[in-house]
Amino acid sequence: SLPRHLFYYFVDHPMVTRDEIFSIFWPKMAVKEATNVFHVTKRKISERLGHELTNYSSGFYIHSPKLHIHYDARLFEESVDEAIENEIDAPHLYYRAIQLYRSDFLPYISMPWVEERRAALQQKYAQALINLGRYYLGINDLDVALGYLMRAISVKPDWEDVHQDVM
Repeated sequence: SLPRHLFYYFVDHPMVTRDEIFSIFWPKMAVKEATNVFHVTKRKISERLGHELTNYSSGFYIHSPKLHIHYDARLFEESVDEAIENEIDAPHLYYRAIQLYRSDFLPYISMPWVEERRAALQQKYAQALINLGRYYLGINDLDVALGYLMRAISVKPDWEDVHQDVM
């Protein structure tokens, strides 16, 4: 599981230092030992992919230019961020974001970095649902609005203002 977890970390973090990696994966290990485990693990990933996942440049591990990453979590976040900045296209962008969010982020992994990332993505998902629900409230399409708002409540049941919107 270690190579898979490190792979997920690299995909989710396009620019990361060795110290950051070590603090996440081997916080109690001496630097020499952590370096050895890191390089062995990284080599296993590269062997599986058939080429390097990362390049090392100026103190950072960055995605290899040989790698083309289609990453739904990043596309989801870009859609939400763009919707926040672009009010005119916001409904379309929130809808696209909601379609990209198929399930919680890496649901079977319980590492702290994954749990934090999962919570942040879930927060953005709930906000996209709420914003789209409120958009439909504003144009008086109550059935569609109710659907989005109820989905938001299922994700974040403690948000009282969403309950008020539903009522």
